[in-house]
Amino acid sequence: AVMRALEIDESLAEAHATLGNMKFWYEWDSDGAEKEYQRAFELKPNILGAHLGYAHFLSNVGRHEEAIAEGRRSRELDPLSLITNALEGQFLFYAGRDDEAIARYQKTLELEKQVAQIHAQKQTLEDEIASLKSQLLVQKAPAPIAPIVAQPIIQQPKPTPHGRSIPKEINKTLGFLF
Repeated sequence: AVMRALEIDESLAEAHATLGNMKFWYEWDSDGAEKEYQRAFELKPNILGAHLGYAHFLSNVGRHEEAIAEGRRSRELDPLSLITNALEGQFLFYAGRDDEAIARYQKTLELEKQVAQIHAQKQTLEDEIASLKSQLLVQKAPAPIAPIVAQPIIQQPKPTPHGRSIPKEINKTLGFLF
């Protein structure tokens, strides 16, 4: 699919980044992978997926300082991404920069707590909105007429312009339906 996309439009940065990932992870073609990542950057300098994939590539081929720089660039592009933050810690660890790796992992854990709080707050708001909507629907719903109460009402018809009769109490309660 990625090759077909590039046949149709060679200027798709995302397709080049994906092809770079494929060449690196599945074909073990380091030169081809790097070429595709670089092409993605030429087309779209701030493409997060390419920066993250390229950082992985660089780390795995032992170019640790470049991997760390790409990892930081990825985090700059998406500072709230847990995976981006965690991978930057991994790149630091593989470079032997243990103290920095631990600090990045710690920041990732703190961010994870914040993200969990955001999700919890979002869920609370969604629950409250659903509850309010439910209450509004209940308030707008017509009151049901019990058969025992309706029987005497039905015996007192109110004529309509169309010649039909609607009991006045029902008309008063359910008038919006007639």
